[in-house]
Amino acid sequence: MTHRFVEKWGERAAEFGWTEEELFGLHPNAPFAHRDVMGLVWIIQGKELVNLTTD
Repeated sequence: MTHRFVEKWGERAAEFGWTEEELFGLHPNAPFAHRDVMGLVWIIQGKELVNLTTD
């Protein structure tokens, strides 16, 4: 999942200023209970991403 995202979107995400935490972060004590600190890669759960923007 992570590898596929990085291959396809990693360069664009970096150009747009996405941080590692915004892409891959998880809450240290309750990783899947806090969506507010869950990175994009975890949120999309392997589904196809069709567009990535600065937001």
